[in-house]
Parts: sequence; C-alpha cells; structure tokens
Amino acid sequence: MVGISETSRQELRDMLKEHQLMDYADDIEDLAEGYVYLTLTDEDTYQQVGNTRIGGVPDLPTTIEWAKTDNGYMSFLAQINLAELPQLPDSPLPEHGMLYFFHEYDASFSGKHHVSYSDSMKNELRKSNNLANGTQVSYSPFSVKISDSYYLPDSLEKANTLADFANLGMKLNEANFQHWLIDIWNPFASKFFDWYYDKTDNPDVSMILGQHSFLRPYLLHEAERVRLQKSYSYKPSQVDLKYWIILLQLGSHEKSNMVWHDAGFFDFAIHTDDLAKRDFSKTFAAIVSS
Repeated sequence: MVGISETSRQELRDMLKEHQLMDYADDIEDLAEGYVYLTLTDEDTYQQVGNTRIGGVPDLPTTIEWAKTDNGYMSFLAQINLAELPQLPDSPLPEHGMLYFFHEYDASFSGKHHVSYSDSMKNELRKSNNLANGTQVSYSPFSVKISDSYYLPDSLEKANTLADFANLGMKLNEANFQHWLIDIWNPFASKFFDWYYDKTDNPDVSMILGQHSFLRPYLLHEAERVRLQKSYSYKPSQVDLKYWIILLQLGSHEKSNMVWHDAGFFDFAIHTDDLAKRDFSKTFAAIVSS
C-alpha cells in the first residue's frame, strides 16, 4: 500500500483533531493511501521536452517507437515524467524515467492499448511527429500541475456497526457507540468524503496510484480475471487484488477532446510482479463509467 506524505499526514490529523478523533488517529492513518493527482493547466506549447503532458504528441527516445497495431498507429494519450512525481512512501513506481500511454480508438473501445517505459535521460528525448492515422483521434496537448493527496477506503464511509469498525482495525467502546457514531464519526466521514470527491470529481483531474474507490473493485477484478484467463464468473480474492496498482486514471478532459463514455475514466493497471520487472506489456486498461 502506498503511504502518504508528511503534508497529507498533517492535513488528516488536523481534520481528526477537529472532530475529536485523535484517539483513533494511528488506526485511521494506517488505512490512508497516497496518490498523485494531475490537474490540467494551460495548453502545452512544447517549449519543454520530457515534461508530464496530457494529449498532444510524445517526446520519445530513439529506443521507443510510436505504438501501432495492424490497423496503423495508435492515438497518444499521455506521457508521465516519473521524476516530476512526489516520492510517496512505499510507492512501487520507478523514481525516474518516462511512461507513455497509447490506445486504439474505436466507438466500442476494443481495449487495445500500449504502455511504454523508458529510462532514457531527458536530453535523449525528441518531440515526435503526429503519426496517428485517419482512423485515430488526436487529443489537444495540456501541461499539468502535479500534487499528492490521500484517500480512505469507502468502507469507512459506509461503516455503521461495531463489526464494521472492528474489521477496519478500530476498537470502540460498545456502551458509547451510538453517541460516538452519530455525534463524532458521521460528521467527520461526511466532511472527509465530500472533500475527497470534490477534489477528484474535477473534470481537469487525472490520478496516478489512486482511484475512485467505488470504481476500483470492478477494474481490479477484471484485471486479475484477464491475467489468469478466467471466465466472467471468476471472483478473485481481496489478497489477489492487492497486487495490482493504478498506473494512470485518465479523466474525461473535454478541453483536450478526451471524453470516456459518460464522463468516465480511462484506467490503466499493472500487476506488481510485472512492475518490478519493468514489464509494461501486460498492463490492463478499461474505460470505467458510472
């Protein structure tokens, strides 16, 4: 599990203190997961090479070609300069290098995509010409502001019994439980998740390592099922799902011409075994929409 930065830790503790929950601060902090969010800013004019970019064309080293299928070149989605990301505790991502994301556009979304990783130096990168053919879509280039934050599992938002909290590692006083739940816990949970969803529902936001919790189970279940080549009825265990991470959750950025079904998300996941080997050939991608 990816840890949270000291800034996020202090932010969480301030909220817990406000709601008289400091007795449970350690337990709640242990449930918090860090993520990086990317906020679209201005249209990218390519004055920089190798910066994190949504849309446009990639800055590729000579060792990597523009991704293509039998139907031609794919559409380019994003490049992530890993050195620009906040270094969160226990992050499995490489500290340096570039990630490139491509997909084959079609109306039904075939799931064909490609993720490349390069550890080339920044001075080895060059802006590419747009190679996407007439059947593909070009997305307008945007620079991003990079920040880190954190989220709590949505099981905390739904918890309303002693057993629910015990399963999350929190031991409560049964005699005072209803008072604690109604007067202390519920106001905190309401404020926290309103704050989280306000931040992540921004149409200009994409995420790395994090994901809307109500969408995450579907994505990772499907990723594990496909990895094991199982039927649609297969139900992986929660332990199995812990070995998957979100490389990128790309939001519906209308000003970049990116709209994934009904304002959904284009998600890319990778198994930690493959990530450790820097093998990005087995990534899973899906559009997830409510």
